[in-house]
Amino acid sequence: MNDRIFRVLLGFVLIAALYLEINGIIYGLIGLLLFEGTTNLRTSMLLIKPQKSFSETVNGGESQRAEMGMRLTFEAERALRLVVAVFLIVGIVFINTQIWFLPWFVGFALVGAGLSGICPMVLALKRIGFQ
Repeated sequence: MNDRIFRVLLGFVLIAALYLEINGIIYGLIGLLLFEGTTNLRTSMLLIKPQKSFSETVNGGESQRAEMGMRLTFEAERALRLVVAVFLIVGIVFINTQIWFLPWFVGFALVGAGLSGICPMVLALKRIGFQ
């Protein structure tokens, strides 16, 4: 499973959980995204046959990034997972009544990004300097 399919599935599960008001699923998604964002162990990579060794996946080829002139050694896809988790935490846990549309927006944006293959947040993070 690649990142596009993961985004679509994540968006659909989030929208369904929001529609059915199942907070346990939403908290589980937040936990999954925080785990993947902090450890860089993605479920989408664990479900397919590993093509790289574990150390290359976790380290991400530090020397290649230095040669390419990238400023940050943090992947944009990994940062996207953390940003989505923070948006969900703010929208669901802390300020549920005032900005109720934020989790819905995140869900539909993930579905759109997965279906089109273009994620504006990843593009913005790469422009900032993430890999």
